[in-house]
Amino acid sequence: MSPDLEKLKIESPVVFMLCLSHIYQDLVFFPDEDITVRFIELGVKHFHLKWFTSLEEIKIEFERIEYEGLIRISKQVALQMIKLHLDVQVYAEMQLWGNFFKKKNGITMNMVTESISNIIRRRDYAGGNISSNKDSYSKNIDDLVEHLQKKDSDQSGLLGMFLQNIKGETEDNFQQFLLDDCIYPTKKIPDTKYFSSVFPLIKLINKKKYMMSKIEFEKSEKYLMSYERYQAIRVKKIIYKNNKPAPRKILVQDFFQ
Repeated sequence: MSPDLEKLKIESPVVFMLCLSHIYQDLVFFPDEDITVRFIELGVKHFHLKWFTSLEEIKIEFERIEYEGLIRISKQVALQMIKLHLDVQVYAEMQLWGNFFKKKNGITMNMVTESISNIIRRRDYAGGNISSNKDSYSKNIDDLVEHLQKKDSDQSGLLGMFLQNIKGETEDNFQQFLLDDCIYPTKKIPDTKYFSSVFPLIKLINKKKYMMSKIEFEKSEKYLMSYERYQAIRVKKIIYKNNKPAPRKILVQDFFQ
């Protein structure tokens, strides 16, 4: 560990966590062993590195989905949505690693978002002038808020998105956009066919939800249905919860060439 990072880890754990989060995000498509070993040396447990997802494996899934010609993918936009989804989860995961949660009135609170929200309230109340008499943690959070507010004067914009991201709240939005606006059938096909086709891709990028492999499914005696139907039902449940998915948009013209 470099002396600068060692010093940062001691003096400002929250900034150290955010710094490692940005590095994690930048490298999330490249799960190289040397990279993961370096994170472990910095104190990150292997369990928290699960969001590393091979770009090559994603591309292989794209090719598989498109193989029969029944579904086409807007690959550039799809990759952007997958990257945003992974970035959100990295932020939330690194806060778990850094133990930035505490119990308050029986409710688990996110310390980073609570600190940012408190500083915004104090800034609003004091007209932007808040006391300089504060500890190192509060000073670093205040500097972070000031930086974000300078970048975007509308708190519901960049700062609001930042608060959502570090809590992992936008996960479903990005995955739903991936299916609704990036992966199109070229003609009308059954929902079961469409959703079972994207199942392996969702399984690859979603590390939170349990999604059975075919071998696991065949060993289970719980389901009286085909594996393809299980795949379709599971994807819809994960992405849309209890809402009914909108009808799939048909790709009228192949503009992805």
